[in-house]
Amino acid sequence: MFTKLEKIRIVDITGVHDVCVAWCGCHTAQERALQVVSLGLYPASVISPKTAFTFRVLSDFLLANKVSGIAAQSYFQRLRRLTNPAFPHKVPDRYRELLRCSRQWRNLKYRKWNGFGHGRGEIGTGGLALDCVACPRPTTNLAPGWEHEEDQWKYMPTFVMDGNFTAEHLQCRGKGDDVALGDGQGFMVANAPYKVHLANSKEQSKCNAHKAVNRGTALRADMDATGIGAVACGRHGCFIPHSVVDFQKGERCGDPALGLRLVCSHLLDK
Repeated sequence: MFTKLEKIRIVDITGVHDVCVAWCGCHTAQERALQVVSLGLYPASVISPKTAFTFRVLSDFLLANKVSGIAAQSYFQRLRRLTNPAFPHKVPDRYRELLRCSRQWRNLKYRKWNGFGHGRGEIGTGGLALDCVACPRPTTNLAPGWEHEEDQWKYMPTFVMDGNFTAEHLQCRGKGDDVALGDGQGFMVANAPYKVHLANSKEQSKCNAHKAVNRGTALRADMDATGIGAVACGRHGCFIPHSVVDFQKGERCGDPALGLRLVCSHLLDK
């Protein structure tokens, strides 16, 4: 049993198309969002989907964004011109839907590539990030009996810490809309423990009325980060999972200290 025909908007690499569909209305039918997914489409809404993106257009946008640096706005403007070259402004704007669905699609890709899904379990800290494959790791790439060799220094992990103090990040206009899909599951540290760490590691200037020092550690009202820091493998330069932090007030030592502590915890878990 099928419902009456309804119009749904499909966004593909060939353009934006309006298609009439009939939903399955059987008592054993899946939710409409799952019916859309079974056809190779990703719904923009899980409640009452009126817009859907093909899997290939989402993958194509992620590749174009990563390799060519194409923004979502420019990418969708291209699709509008493909749909109606004469009057692209008459093509319905689905820019915001593309932003949201592409984020979700990227997160699903990461979960798939790292083997999560179908009841495997919760994703731990750094579970969606890759470790350095060349660094020595017991039970992974070391020969049996390595712990009995005299030259143990060869198997010692080496780390370096560095930061970019000009990579400033502006605050999001609507903080409630900035929802993390994988908080602490990649290379960035989780927000909650990082905020607790910063609250307990306040640094005060020992210079008397030294305005240059105080100005350098001041956080502007329109920023939520003044830079970024990371812990990387000293041999091969690979970032360590769950070790990248946002600098809050210039070159404070307390910001990257948490990243180094989490690296040690990450190695013990391995």
